[in-house]
Amino acid sequence: MSRSTIAAIVAAALLCVAGVAGATGAATPGAGQLAQTDDQSTSAATIDASATIDNETLVVTVTADDEPAENVSVSYDDRTVQTGADGTASFAVADDDEAEIEIETEGVEGELEYAVANGSLTLLEEEYEYDRDVDADDDDDAAEEADDAAEEADDEAEEDDDEEEDDEDDEEDDDDDDEEAEAEDDDEADEDDD
Repeated sequence: MSRSTIAAIVAAALLCVAGVAGATGAATPGAGQLAQTDDQSTSAATIDASATIDNETLVVTVTADDEPAENVSVSYDDRTVQTGADGTASFAVADDDEAEIEIETEGVEGELEYAVANGSLTLLEEEYEYDRDVDADDDDDAAEEADDAAEEADDEAEEDDDEEEDDEDDEEDDDDDDEEAEAEDDDEADEDDD
């Protein structure tokens, strides 16, 4: 194969890889960041809650991604209160030996169960359920498929590069063989002339 043929094959392979990457969005700067940014909604936040007793008052603190979570519904002893800007909700302590607290916000529900003894709380159970939006799952799947396609295109490009190197090595070997054959032909021609 001539060098111009190899160059044409390399150019075609690069165009194919660039086309696949462009079509999947893998070559778009920030495409991965965009997918991550879209996932920062309240429903995608990691919710955490804790409770303490202070002067006969049960104080529930709710955070979303380690920041105070405002407007979260907190239920305790048949009462429901919204958290304030500081992420807390307060209740008068009931005379029970257990405190069951429920929290609810967009896409997340949580349940905490504490044992109450001598004015302190001991966590018995903590559970959170996250509702994922079907569209968000589809977006995640599409982003994952795009990443897979980009990786596959990169792998194919590497294989093509390896094959081209092998072809170049074969051509060099062929050129060396041709030179040796020409040298032998020249030697035979010289012997015939003698």
